[in-house]
Amino acid sequence: MKAVTCSFALFRRFFPCRVDNDAGEPLTDEERRIYRRWEVAALVPLFALTPLLGVAWYLALKGIAGLFRHDSPGTLFLIRPIPAIWLVPAMYLGILSSAFPTEWLYRLLLRDRYPRYERFCHERAGFDGKRVLLLLGGLGLAGTAIGLFVGTRTFTRFQEDGIVISRPFGLRRHFYGYGRVEAIEHRATFQAPNGKIIDRPHYVLRFNDGASWSTREGLRDPEPDRDRMIAKLVSERSKRPIKEIP
Repeated sequence: MKAVTCSFALFRRFFPCRVDNDAGEPLTDEERRIYRRWEVAALVPLFALTPLLGVAWYLALKGIAGLFRHDSPGTLFLIRPIPAIWLVPAMYLGILSSAFPTEWLYRLLLRDRYPRYERFCHERAGFDGKRVLLLLGGLGLAGTAIGLFVGTRTFTRFQEDGIVISRPFGLRRHFYGYGRVEAIEHRATFQAPNGKIIDRPHYVLRFNDGASWSTREGLRDPEPDRDRMIAKLVSERSKRPIKEIP
């Protein structure tokens, strides 16, 4: 709640409400009473459109990500981020984009009274809602673009001759021949950022340059059966045993 209060204070500071030339004279008490009902009623199309647009954005982002294929001849296993990573930006964009058809609907219903209604909304909030919406929309699109860049270039490919790793924020891909694998560890737990020990079996590959790769990496959840097959493949090609680590 404090974050919302601070955000509104910043919006009022940098995006003060402006009166449109079509808004006319100051609002009367009767207009405020009427437009307050319209403002509450706007929640209906917003709540109806948000999930629909959220699904549309999710399918669009997932479709765009699917255009970037990272397999190649000789690919044995390809690990990519799970599609669920697009849910958060899709929901955010769904919320923001629902405002545009809702505005179009209200312009259609209120006609020449719409500028007065818009003035009421801006005065109630204390800031220019349109400019704030454009700011949040721009930030959302920029964040989504960064997410697409990260999500579409993150993968791990197990080939006949080695492993290609492209990390989320890495500047380039790294290739490791199976001969560069120094250890294969099957760990039963991992330590969360808060220090808590989480029970979740996963595999860790250690290379001769000090780098490592884990089946928990790559914006994905471990897939026990598939990960077991990958560990077995690496073990066979590298001639390294799989070590069990609690």
